[in-house]
Amino acid sequence: MIFFSSISQSKLLVIGHRGAKGHVAENTLASIKKAIELGADGI
Repeated sequence: MIFFSSISQSKLLVIGHRGAKGHVAENTLASIKKAIELGADGI
């Protein structure tokens, strides 16, 4: 899901739900690390 805030729409937040699903096995530490490397704003 993508949520938009009425406070500021100047930046779209990228959330790595389950980490970087599609790059490595989801819900693993490797997936979280990969999501961070890819620039996710949150996990």
